[in-house]
Amino acid sequence: MRMQASNIKSLKSDNRALILDEIRKTPCSRAQLAETTHLTRSAITMIVQELIEEDILKETQALHSGRGRRQVLLDIVDDHKLALGLSLHRQEITVVLTDLRCRQIEKTSKLTRAFAGISNGEAVVGDRADGADGVLEWAQDAMQGMITRHGLKRSDLVGVGISSPGPLRLSEGLILEPIDFPLFHNYPVVAKVQDCHFMFADDTEDLVNSDHDARAALNVSLDNNAVLLAMRELYQVAGQIARHRHILFVTISRGIGSCLINNGQIYRGAAGYAGELGHTSINSTGRPCSCGNFGCLERYATLQELKNFFGFDSYEVVVDLAYNGISKTIAIIEQIAEWLSAALVNAVNLFDLDAVVIYGELNYRPQLLMDMIRKRVNQRSLISRAHQVEVYASGYDDKTAAEASTAGIIDAWFKQKF
Repeated sequence: MRMQASNIKSLKSDNRALILDEIRKTPCSRAQLAETTHLTRSAITMIVQELIEEDILKETQALHSGRGRRQVLLDIVDDHKLALGLSLHRQEITVVLTDLRCRQIEKTSKLTRAFAGISNGEAVVGDRADGADGVLEWAQDAMQGMITRHGLKRSDLVGVGISSPGPLRLSEGLILEPIDFPLFHNYPVVAKVQDCHFMFADDTEDLVNSDHDARAALNVSLDNNAVLLAMRELYQVAGQIARHRHILFVTISRGIGSCLINNGQIYRGAAGYAGELGHTSINSTGRPCSCGNFGCLERYATLQELKNFFGFDSYEVVVDLAYNGISKTIAIIEQIAEWLSAALVNAVNLFDLDAVVIYGELNYRPQLLMDMIRKRVNQRSLISRAHQVEVYASGYDDKTAAEASTAGIIDAWFKQKF
């Protein structure tokens, strides 16, 4: 009987997760849920009612069915739970508090060089471990401040999400050796955050005076920043990439990363390191890269490399002039499209993608660049003979990048993984 009860409980949890996963993508009716999840109407009705009573779901505007009937749409209660995020970036460290849509409630940041002892781009003082531990001390204080100011209980949080450049060893919560990010090389960041001591509004005096180990630990997750940015975009309401199933999400910042979405799911590869588009070569005899290869896309298409090569100070000015028909600046945009397309055509052919989404430094007035890339990809890829490949600019900019740090821990909560 215990086995049967366990199976029933597990099945119910799976069905709850299935329903929540559909609704967070876009509000939908009970009838639509039955169609997309293949659950019975009675199961949908029962589970939805429970989720409404638990204040996880809410009924919202009515949908005209076309037969004179109005179907009530269901949506997520965005602030039913909150999440803390720690965004580790080569330029800036950020702590953020978000709702279940990864929307910022509060945020605070500090320049990375303040912890690393960096001056003019070179480390001059301080030890790597001390610097990384200093980040965690600052982050703990920042998180505690948010918990206190918002009067949060432990049950109010789904946990803490951490974003970092890769490579990462996710199973161990370990940052390995990201290029140009020595501050966190071989750093067990998940274990460090799990050891942080937080005080919540519902902590009793006995709990406050007890050993830290006796406290219920917060759920903590680590993931690659490109994966988390893609995850946030994939699950946002009315996101344009939601109608695609095979997507490459490309991030262009100080480096170039990517996340492959295969049939609607994140593809990680054998050891979780998939997505290094920036270290695919577009010229085997080209510029040497710090990874050991030659002609890596990162050595051509990041903003700093473009500034060095073309000699401009402002990408925004280049784009504005290109829209005004200045031939020299149009040629610069064409060359950027050429370099990016060289890597993207290979990716499209390898993985049979139906969409590419580009995020980051090159997304100022992006339509001209996206059109040039789309044209090249669809002219040169074998896959385009079977179907068109869409190329989009991300709907987000770098001002909201830190909010994506909570996307993984929120995803785990929606999928009822804890």
